[in-house]
Amino acid sequence: NKYEFQQGFTLAEVLITLGIIGVVAAMTIPTLMNNAKDSQYKTAYKKAYTTISQAFYAAKQNGDIIELTGTQSSQGMQTNFTALQSQFKVAKTCSNSDTQGCWDTTGERWRSESYTVDGFVDTSGMAWKIRRPDSDNMLPAILVDTNGTKKPNQYGKDRFALFFNNNNSGDPFTNI
Repeated sequence: NKYEFQQGFTLAEVLITLGIIGVVAAMTIPTLMNNAKDSQYKTAYKKAYTTISQAFYAAKQNGDIIELTGTQSSQGMQTNFTALQSQFKVAKTCSNSDTQGCWDTTGERWRSESYTVDGFVDTSGMAWKIRRPDSDNMLPAILVDTNGTKKPNQYGKDRFALFFNNNNSGDPFTNI
């Protein structure tokens, strides 16, 4: 009796292997996707920071930036925000009575942030606004939503607060 043996895998072996691969993929793909999203948010923040810093230096060179005064350096923020805005290619401007289309007010709110302040959307789609200008006990800040009104609208993900440095450290903003 001669038996011919064919080498190969049985159907059961193939199914078990595919099952293991499926389980491993199901466990790792969500982690990889989250890491990619986090990387995307970090890159968007760096781009926003670079963009606003360049606008600050250009406005300062033009003599449009004034020194902030008052409690917590809160006086003069509106003037500086207008000077910064002039350095952008603006797609849409919103006044303090109408922020519709510039800032999604249904997103996460930050501290005592006022949603009726000036803002704009630049041509890259980033939304910019100031936080309650010229009020005592409030550090002057520029708020940015790096992807405009698209979700998730959460601080630390696609929204950031950039606080003005008024200490001549060379760096115009800080992220607290």
